Parts: sequence; structure tokens; C-alpha cells
Amino acid sequence: MKIAIAQINTIAGDIKFNSAKIREYAALAKKNGAELAVFPELSLPGGFAGDLYLRKDFLKACEKEISVLAKELDIPVVLGSSFGGENAVIYIDKGRIEPLSFKILFGREKKYFNGNDLQMSVKGFSCCIYSGAKELEQSLKKAAELQAETLLVLANEPFYIGVNEELTEEITAYAEKFSINIAFINGVGAQDGFVSFGSSFAVNKAGFIEASAKQFEEDLIFADFVLNTKVQIEEIPMEKQVYDALVLGLKDYAVKNGFKKFVLGVSGGADSALTAVIAKDAFGAENVTGIFMPSDITSKRSRDDAELLCKMNNIKLLEIPISKTFKSFKNDLSEIFKGVKIDVAEENLQSRIRGVLLMAYSNKFNALLMTSGNRSEIASGYCTLYGDCAGGYAVICDLPKSYLYKVCDWRNSVSKAIPKSVLEKEPTAELRENQKDSDSLPPYDILDGIIDKFADSFEGKEEIVLSEEEKQIFKMISLAEYKRRQLPLGTKLLKYSLKDIQLPVTNGYKQ
Repeated sequence: MKIAIAQINTIAGDIKFNSAKIREYAALAKKNGAELAVFPELSLPGGFAGDLYLRKDFLKACEKEISVLAKELDIPVVLGSSFGGENAVIYIDKGRIEPLSFKILFGREKKYFNGNDLQMSVKGFSCCIYSGAKELEQSLKKAAELQAETLLVLANEPFYIGVNEELTEEITAYAEKFSINIAFINGVGAQDGFVSFGSSFAVNKAGFIEASAKQFEEDLIFADFVLNTKVQIEEIPMEKQVYDALVLGLKDYAVKNGFKKFVLGVSGGADSALTAVIAKDAFGAENVTGIFMPSDITSKRSRDDAELLCKMNNIKLLEIPISKTFKSFKNDLSEIFKGVKIDVAEENLQSRIRGVLLMAYSNKFNALLMTSGNRSEIASGYCTLYGDCAGGYAVICDLPKSYLYKVCDWRNSVSKAIPKSVLEKEPTAELRENQKDSDSLPPYDILDGIIDKFADSFEGKEEIVLSEEEKQIFKMISLAEYKRRQLPLGTKLLKYSLKDIQLPVTNGYKQ
């Protein structure tokens, strides 16, 4: 049987849009001689639809649309949808509608679906929805019992560094171990910071990959599981995968929410430089505006680097000095602050003035304000609420600072986009004279390792032993929880992301 694997980009909750996409790709599959078209997990409701799955009207609308599809499709189709209270695999053929599999649930999904057990076989194939290696092995054993030649694995797996390689190795090994053909059908596209990465593939029972879809793009591939067929899989540099995930995360968020213009504060630093280039690559330089907002302590080098960045990328650069506004604010507060030494309150005033100006531009021109805080700063609380945290989308919020430079180097290898001077200078917030990030934080390569250890600690695999320095960083991360709760959405990049962790803000645990 020639199977078409349809890797599509859906919109959460937009049942009509998703249904039209299914029709389009089913027609292409038939035109190319396929006998079956397979679509990703929850492709009809649109993947990460959250609490929409608790609304009876939404669930009813999904099932009604399945009935419409059943009457109109002229090729057998397997698709993922909510159905009868389950995250289900639905088989549609000549008006017939049949659930073939229900997902084995874990974590937050139990809030939305029942999780009953179902796995059936039809026309030599069985189906499951990917839940992890352990659950996949259960599904493979069941497929063997059902004497299925092929297992269709529907998924909507979000990207994290290394996931593509992990899944490919895992599934090819299982195909050979169980002597069964496996088609892995993954969604593609971004939804509220989660980026499904695509890279669907088909592997035959000998463990050879015979068809592979593009990463971070819609695609349609075909497999008939001929044992002597084997394709060479291109090895994609990890920095390119990360960069493509960042571009798609921003692009889908903006397009699906109606934004066409983008603005950010350009400081002359690496974070804002990378954010600006990502926006340019996603939407074109003509749709991106950078705003440079110098104070009395802003260095000439910062100005030069901001100007050079925008010139290299043909990005419009505006300048709005904040010195007069800052002096006015300090004057307004002078009586209240009288006798109290200057500290972070005054420093943060500068950041908050910049946030107000950027939000004003965003409101006036309907431009999405992109914040450019990285994972290292956000984890440790080295950011200002209502200042550099203000905005609509946090593009690099899950990108560690030490890895950010590798991503910048990779982007420069494609074409020069980020000035060398930006990448070579010591990071600084420039909120006081001669300020450096290293005044408040350990070196980023050390800090990022401790942040990873903090995130890993919530896996519960083993008790973590901490040095005194690590204890202080753990405390810093814990105390910054209230800031992270108030951050805008942003793209997830790491398996154990701080986006997935919710500590109590009022937290008495001292470790």
C-alpha cells in the first residue's frame, strides 16, 4: 500500500481551516497515487488547543466536521482529532468513520481526555499516538498481536534540542526489533511558543528510512515500505535547527494572530541583534523597526553597534533619547526618595521608560513588540518587569546565553548579519556607569550549567547534591519565579524548559 504522510501546519481551534488543509493534502495524495493519506495527532482541532478541549461546543464541532469530511473525501484517510472524549486516531473511508486508537495519556492531557485503551487494525495497519518510548513499545507489541504489517504513529511533538535525532534513532530501532514498518507522522508549526518540528519519516522493518519530510516546513511524502529502499538523511547542524525553530516560532505566532509589523529595542548587544535578525528573516527587513534609546551613560560603542546592525540588515532604526524623561522621573520622585541612596530603583526606571516608549510605538502602529531576554537572564531574574520584559513575544526566552553565541556564529556563516563587535564585547545592561553582567552573575557558561541542573531537578530521577555556589543560584532562580509568571509567550527550545516548571511564588523551601 502506498501511504501519503501529510505533514501539515494547523491553527488551534480553527476547525474549518484545518479541515480545508486536510482536504487539500488528501487530494494531493490521491493525485500522486496514494491509497491512504495520514495526518498528525489532533490535526483537525489544531494540536495544542488547551482548555478548548473542555468545551462541549468545540468537541461537538470537531465531530460534526469529521462527518462532513467522511462524505467529501475520495481517498481513505487517517487523522488525529478529539472524538468521544478521547485524543483519537480516526479512520475515514467512503463515509465510514471508525476510531482506531486512543492516546495513552500522561500529565496535563488527563485534564482533557479520558484515556481509555483502544488499538485496532484495518487493512494491514494499526495506529497509535506518540506518548513516549515506553508507550510506543506497548503499541508495537499490540500491533504485533493484531498481525499488522505497519504501525502509523501520529504525533505533534514539540521541538527541543536533540529531539529529532532521539526520535529517529528510537523509532528505527523499534522497527527492526519488532520487524514492522513504522510511519511517524508529526505536525509542523508553532502554537503559543511550542514548535512542532515536522521531520516525519517512514522506516521499513529492516530499520531503513525510505522517506523523510522536511524540518519546520509543511511537506507530503510517500512510502510503500519496499525493503531495499533507503534514503540518505541529511544531518542538520543543531544551531540551524535552533535558529529555524526560533524563526518559525515567531512567524507562526505573528501570522496566526494577525501581526504584520514588528518592533524591538536595539541596544547594541547580542540578544537584541539576534532577535532583530530572526524577525528580518521571518518577515523581511521592511517590516521590522529597531529603536535605539540612549541615556547619558550609553556608550558610543553601543550606538555604533546598533547602527551597524541595522545597516547590515536594512532595518529601519529610530532613536529616542531617554535622558530628559529619566531626569523628569527622578525629579518627580526626589522628595519621596530623599535621603535614600541611589540603587536599582533608579536603574530600573531607565528600563521601564524604554518599555513604555516601545509599547507606545507598538500600540500606535500595531507592531508586535519583541522582547529579547535570554534564558540565562530570565532564569536568574536579571531582567526588569515592565521594562525589558515588556512586549508581546519573547523570541529567545529559552535560549541560553552561552549557546546564543553559537547560534549567532551559525547565522553569520550563512550571510553576515550580526556585527563581530557585537559578539566580542562583554555583555552589559548599561543602567549604571561601567556596569557588566558579570558584576551580578557568574560567567554564563557556568550559570547555564547550573540552570540546566535546576531544570533537571524537577525530573525526580535522583536527589541533586549542590555546591554552595549552586545553592545560591538555585535560590536566585526560585526567587525570580514571580517575574517568569509575568513574561510574554516565547519559543520553547529545551527539553527541560523553565516554561514547563511552575514553582510556588510564595516558597518556603530553602534548598
